Amino acid sequence: MTPVLVIDVGNSRMKWGLRGTRGWLVQGTTSNSEIGALSVRDWHNLPRPARAVGVNVAGEAPRVRVEGQLTRWRVTPEWLVASEHACGVTNRYARPAQLGADRWASISFRPRASSSTRAPQ
Repeated sequence: MTPVLVIDVGNSRMKWGLRGTRGWLVQGTTSNSEIGALSVRDWHNLPRPARAVGVNVAGEAPRVRVEGQLTRWRVTPEWLVASEHACGVTNRYARPAQLGADRWASISFRPRASSSTRAPQ
């Protein structure tokens, strides 16, 4: 499997990591104001990711800057957004998109314990 670039754009900084078949190849953080320098500062020697997956709670401007940095690899990020249902989890917000994408991803995509590994009740 080729690496996957995982992106988490928060309100003040962006965390990112390149994940390969054997774990994290590299990880980093940058302030949102420095996103425009990622391709020349932090990403210039990284292998081309097969895909990019991310969450963004900071709005359109940081999203556009991240997408601009990914053009060097011709990769369009898959932005995760909160939905009503995913991976067996139900979002009970009246408007599901109000739940932050970062929180939605952390609760809906985390590994679940099987019935055979759960603690007794």
